[in-house]
Amino acid sequence: MARPKKADKDRRKHPRSTRYSDTELALLEKRASDAGMDTAEFLREVSLKRNFTSRPPLADAQFLLYIRGEIGRTGNNLNQLIEQLKSDSSTTTIPATQTILDQLEEINVEILKLLRAGYSG
Repeated sequence: MARPKKADKDRRKHPRSTRYSDTELALLEKRASDAGMDTAEFLREVSLKRNFTSRPPLADAQFLLYIRGEIGRTGNNLNQLIEQLKSDSSTTTIPATQTILDQLEEINVEILKLLRAGYSG
């Protein structure tokens, strides 16, 4: 008795080719074997059912780079202001400006994390 035919929507008729180094292929085959699957089944399982973080669109990355540049310029201006205040011996405004400078640095670090997360690899 012949195997029943799959519905057209369930047929796998779109092959994809991927190149691997010897080390990568050995690791892929070992992981598939450890999971009790052949490599094709393993790749489908991992690629289609695994959660992942989408990359931000290129426009978002360009916007983040623009914001990062603006933060750098603002930080530079604040740094110059702090130096001026230090030379004027003003002790009341220096901590407030330093706090703002620290916040700008934190924002800059977060933007870099977003850019790296979106475009790693």
